Amino acid sequence: MPRGRRGVLDLAPGPATDLVVLFRRLARAGTLNNTSIAAKAGLSRSYVGELFNGRKSPSPSTAARLATVMGATAAEAGRARRLAEQLQELQRYERGREAPAPGSGPAADLWDICVAFVLALDDAHNGLRDCARGRHTGELGEATHLAVHNSGLYAQRERLLISGSPALVAAGETVFLALIEIRRAVGRGAGLDTAQYHGAYHPFAEAMWSFRGAVRAEFGQAALSPQLLERPGRSDRDQCERCGS
Repeated sequence: MPRGRRGVLDLAPGPATDLVVLFRRLARAGTLNNTSIAAKAGLSRSYVGELFNGRKSPSPSTAARLATVMGATAAEAGRARRLAEQLQELQRYERGREAPAPGSGPAADLWDICVAFVLALDDAHNGLRDCARGRHTGELGEATHLAVHNSGLYAQRERLLISGSPALVAAGETVFLALIEIRRAVGRGAGLDTAQYHGAYHPFAEAMWSFRGAVRAEFGQAALSPQLLERPGRSDRDQCERCGS
């Protein structure tokens, strides 16, 4: 496999790269060498080296534990866990897909782009929810911008804009802009139980389902109805304790 600078594998944009970058940043900021980090985390030194270079993928609990050992904040350890969860999800999709037929590479790439975009949206939303709970450092507005930036969402959006059909791009932009509305509401001080947060969240939840539907249509899959998933609707409004009737 090709390698980038300082021994880091050339990984595609996404959770694998973001996790390696987070680990390496924490290691540089700390005072422990790889041997000490491995010992404190209960891991082998060689395995830690492979994690730092992107050759191995940790479990979510291992990612969080390793980040904590290196002096991560609770938010950073939580981000390490979420990135590892996203990476596991991507790997499950990869294992579950049949081998593509000859000439179907671009379609397979587009599938990966769509999945990575959804996972980045979810990671950004989780980061914004942490900000709304007061689980952030520094100024609130800056923290909300970092929550979106650190999710890798902007990179995944660019991949979708370049590769997606008009229908996919339109659905993707709708959910992206809905996520930005949550960022604005939280940045202005909206907590999870406020009307401002819920007013932004429910359109985002509905747009997420619309994007999933657009992806399924793109790949010839049948639409999913809320009833099939035992949900009253796509926006979560009906089952929301604050907004439901």
